[in-house]
Amino acid sequence: MSEKKTVSVIIPTYYRNDLLKGAIDSVKEQTYDRIELIVVDDSGDAHARSVAESYDVTYVAHDENRGPIGAWNTGFERSTGDYVQILDDDDRLVEHKVETQVDLLDTRSEVGLVHCGIQWEFGVVVSPPPSLRGDVLEEVLTLDTSPCVTSTFLMRANVLEDLFPLPPYAGAADDVLKIEIASRTPFDYVDEALVLRGVDEQNVSESERAIQACFQLVEDYTDLYEQVDPVVRRKALAKTYSRQGVLYLSDRAWSLSAIRSFFAANRYYPGLNWRFVLQFLLSLFGSGVFGLAHAIVRKLKSIGS
Repeated sequence: MSEKKTVSVIIPTYYRNDLLKGAIDSVKEQTYDRIELIVVDDSGDAHARSVAESYDVTYVAHDENRGPIGAWNTGFERSTGDYVQILDDDDRLVEHKVETQVDLLDTRSEVGLVHCGIQWEFGVVVSPPPSLRGDVLEEVLTLDTSPCVTSTFLMRANVLEDLFPLPPYAGAADDVLKIEIASRTPFDYVDEALVLRGVDEQNVSESERAIQACFQLVEDYTDLYEQVDPVVRRKALAKTYSRQGVLYLSDRAWSLSAIRSFFAANRYYPGLNWRFVLQFLLSLFGSGVFGLAHAIVRKLKSIGS
């Protein structure tokens, strides 16, 4: 019988000690017992030292903020495992997450990344779509691959060796990682919600910096977009304009910029997308109506799950 493989879990953290403890606990409670845990403190002032040092973990403190990719680079450099899990500090792993995904990777030598479903902290469960299995490069290039997010991944270290260290890419770290891995290896998934996903009130993925990073990403990966159907690039731009519209409405009662962004989402999307159409129509009435509709949809999803 072959020896059990080691899993390196990397938790980047930035001034969220209250959440970090829960993330660490969820790793310590895993049913898989060959885990090394690395906490990368990206605060610049060792803010998380008191939390990390109360556990048996490898603790690395940056002397300055380097962003998510900088923390991943540091964590991977210190890791020794055969498989790698990156865990956001506001997420939690279901206790058999690592064991279940290790079992799948052990039997699928051609697969370099396994992901899974998520359960949002407000109750909604999101399962992986069938399109995110196998050669997923075209899907990943659409920039619309929920719930395939970093905390759901278990990755082969030898795949990551070919792409780490990643260059700093402010605001679109998840998308860059997915594109780089998908261009190298097939994906697979476990059809189960194995990650409890936190709701970040200051979600960096929906910041102006993140939106601009996605537009830049589409330009920077022109060579890959030229290798796939032109529809893929149009979907990526439509998704990004939609996110931009939501951002513009998040802090003002009415926004012409939001309306323009939602219009652009509909213009770029190949064909009719009712979500984008509805966003455009609701944005005409301002953030109050838009937010109410969003809250109703979330409530209905919660009841349905």
